[in-house]
Amino acid sequence: MHPFRHFTTLLACLLCAPVPAMAVQVNEQLALHGELLADALAAEVEADTGFHARRVQAGATFQAGRDDRLGVTAEQAGDGGAVTVRGFHWQHNLAPTHVLRAGIQPQPLVDKDERDLWGERLAAPAFAEYWGLAPAADAGVGVFGQAGGAVDYHLLVSNGEGYGNPADGKGVALSARVGLFDGPWELGGAVYDEGDHGGVAGDNPRREIVYFFHHGAGATLGGQYLRADGGTGFTDAEGYNVQGRLSLGGEGELFGRYDRVETGATGVRQSLTVIGFTGHPAPGVTLAPTVTLRDHGPYDDTTYGIHARFAF
Repeated sequence: MHPFRHFTTLLACLLCAPVPAMAVQVNEQLALHGELLADALAAEVEADTGFHARRVQAGATFQAGRDDRLGVTAEQAGDGGAVTVRGFHWQHNLAPTHVLRAGIQPQPLVDKDERDLWGERLAAPAFAEYWGLAPAADAGVGVFGQAGGAVDYHLLVSNGEGYGNPADGKGVALSARVGLFDGPWELGGAVYDEGDHGGVAGDNPRREIVYFFHHGAGATLGGQYLRADGGTGFTDAEGYNVQGRLSLGGEGELFGRYDRVETGATGVRQSLTVIGFTGHPAPGVTLAPTVTLRDHGPYDDTTYGIHARFAF
């Protein structure tokens, strides 16, 4: 069936979804939060067409004194997926702009892109996460912060298996990201080096990413270049990404992205194109009409959809 025949029905499903309450501040120390990512898609691949609850999160933060905070987030990914602990950490302010964090926490390669560069997680995961270069979160000890107003950094020592997966105890992952600022310009790089991934001796994934962005008045534009070796599907792989966002003031935001990755020895070239618009029809509600083109080697697909985020 042609994708557009599903579109209006799927759109109605999302627009009729309940609007959540806003942030729940229990008291000065305790706050509760939650999020639902969902979409209604009309795709060339029939199995992708329909309404999907992609991710449900619920959590809490507790301010334990001036410099200490505890956080926990549980997540269910996919329809009927298992509930996992996405985040469970303690963090301590070493100084006003330097923070120590221990536990299950965001991964440096993914965190910066998801928060500040791409910023459209409801439409597609960040570059490194989408292509399976690194887990979005992992268990370990990290430190992050800023220095002199011109340097932004994030270091993490972790088990490397990613949240929701058991640690095998046979390897360690080292992650580091450093960004340099000069006015609206940002130049940075990140590395990920893991030993014995999944407990397999000699499987030592390594990733290197360089990024360059310009943050203007209401607009962010830039790109990333990667090299990846080891792990699932990568042998001397290379790839790049160009992405941007343009604010339309109170009306919303336009966004676009193009990824291209060659997996190395297999010679398979894959790409992702995402174009969309983000609007905020109600507090805590984000809707993003989006067109997504995927070329994953053995198949390609064009998808039209409405992506939604309901949060408190």
